[in-house]
Amino acid sequence: MIFKRYFARHGAHLDAAELYARIAPEAPHALHTPSHIFIQHGMWDRVVHSNQEAYAASEKWVERKNFSLAKTDFHRLAWGQYGDLQLGHYEQARKKVEVIEAVAEKTGDSKAAYDAKTMYARLVVKPRRWEELLLPETSATTGGPDSLLKIIASRSAPNVPLAAGMSAVHMGNPEKAQDAVHRLMALCDATNEKGETCRARNLDIMVKELSALIEFERGRQEQALDLAKQAAILEVNEYEEAKEQFETALLRLPKRSLSLLGLGRAASNLGDLETASEAYEALRWNWQTSDPRNPDLEEVRGFKTSDDGN
Repeated sequence: MIFKRYFARHGAHLDAAELYARIAPEAPHALHTPSHIFIQHGMWDRVVHSNQEAYAASEKWVERKNFSLAKTDFHRLAWGQYGDLQLGHYEQARKKVEVIEAVAEKTGDSKAAYDAKTMYARLVVKPRRWEELLLPETSATTGGPDSLLKIIASRSAPNVPLAAGMSAVHMGNPEKAQDAVHRLMALCDATNEKGETCRARNLDIMVKELSALIEFERGRQEQALDLAKQAAILEVNEYEEAKEQFETALLRLPKRSLSLLGLGRAASNLGDLETASEAYEALRWNWQTSDPRNPDLEEVRGFKTSDDGN
């Protein structure tokens, strides 16, 4: 395998990623795979570009084979959207949702419809632009495109109830948020029954995170921290621990925008202006072409250290 051979050389994984894409320029998977490397370096523009090329190749493949549009590889579009969101390109991220929505409407494909809902949920959560989101059905029947049996196979199945629950919390609707918790618990139970313990564990974490947000909004900070300490940590001014958590998160995904924002805020509140400046500077780089409606853009561009005369 080409990646294994090149990983032996320090820094050569980027060369390997470029070479891998050139080997099969008409293969969607080959064009997409390098973005797994780019994402580890916070190279968000390259993540977007790789997946644009991969999606275009998938469209050509579908046309060449005379397949249904529902066979188009929307996974590449979802990855490209993630890169858009890191760059603050929210309108581009929204357009990718519209592409899948159009396919779902034209073909009636339930998976495309759910993929569109999942990507729209991400569009709400990442920039924290809260709005009412419909909760998916979790009925154990086969009727309807959102039934539990039809969506449980998707790894992104929890994203919609999680996003709907988070929006509900921030919009002052704890009852709907609690309903979202119950939907996630149903998905967790169904996943456990299938023997997929790893996915079930991830779902359980989501349940605790959303429950923590609900408890915090109800003023129960102790319970919130017990459920999901990292999720609630900044809200109760535990800045030292928050700083450590965000630094750890950035080891896994360097230059991830919301992690940089959290680190900058925590460090700033601790008076660690050097770390805060580095975080905000990296975020300014990510967001240099951000949509002007980005709710955090003014904060990031306006941050100044004492050295700047502020």
